[in-house]
Parts: sequence; structure tokens; C-alpha cells
Amino acid sequence: MDSTIFEPLHSNPQVPSSRLDKVIELLSFILMIGLLAIIMKIYPHLPAKIPSHFTISGEIDGWTEKQALWAFTGIVFALYLGLTWLAQMPHRLNYPGDVTQENAPYQYALGRTMLRLIKLEILLMSAAISVELISVAQGGEVHYGVYIAPVFLAAILATALFFAYRSTKIK
Repeated sequence: MDSTIFEPLHSNPQVPSSRLDKVIELLSFILMIGLLAIIMKIYPHLPAKIPSHFTISGEIDGWTEKQALWAFTGIVFALYLGLTWLAQMPHRLNYPGDVTQENAPYQYALGRTMLRLIKLEILLMSAAISVELISVAQGGEVHYGVYIAPVFLAAILATALFFAYRSTKIK
């Protein structure tokens, strides 16, 4: 690979997307559009109040107006756009390993893949939460309840730690 595209080190390098990156981006896009479509379709049929919080045993202990579902989806959409934008600038990220002219393409590709994977995990978590809330609001049973957020947050943390570790191994 021609290292001149990395001069200076912190310019905006054009690191090609891997096949994995493209698959993650496609899945993230499909999930985001799917989440918006589900909410648009189901929203008119939801009761005025929907669950907003579950106890550790999975029982509902908080309710909110159904408009909060749009606020939640708006936050998810903002995260989707923000992480998509940030993944285009891997040179702006902080890396635990040294970034040199020689390893910059690999570090930047690794950082970009990490952001894309975390974005996908956030979208999966948000979709699971939304589907659970909609189901319970329509009289269904709590299936995942309190376990959704901790499981997905642990997955996001594990992803970040894995990629941080990989970054320190690139010389």
C-alpha cells in the first residue's frame, strides 16, 4: 500500500472498507430503517401509556407516554448518524497502540470496524428494547425485561476491549 496517502499522519486517509465493514454497514442500515418502519406502523395502535422501566424480576414499575418511543428512536437515529460519520474519520480516534506511518492503515481500519460493530450492537439493543416495549404495551408478556441492556452493554464493552487489545498488538 502506498504510504504517501498517510502524509501527514493525521490527515484524512482513504482506507478501503473491508467486506466485513460493508456487511456491518448494510445490517446497521437495515436495522435502522426496520426500527423506524416498525414504530411508524405500530405507533397508532399503541395505548397512550407504554412501559418505561422494569424491575430486576422483569415486572413493569414505570410507565410513560407513547411519544417517548419517538424520543428513544430519535436518540438511536442520532447515534446511528453520529457513529456513521465518525467511522469516516478514523484518524480522529484515540488508539491505545502507537499509530505510525507504517501501521496507520491497519489502525484506522481496526478503529473504523470497531465503531461500525458498536453501532450495530447499539441498533440490535435498541431494536430488542423497542420490540419488547411494544409487545408488553400491547398486552404481551415480558420476555427479556431487565436483561436486554446489561447483555448488550457487556457486548459493547467486550467489543471495545477486544479492539483496544488488537490495536496494541499492531506494530
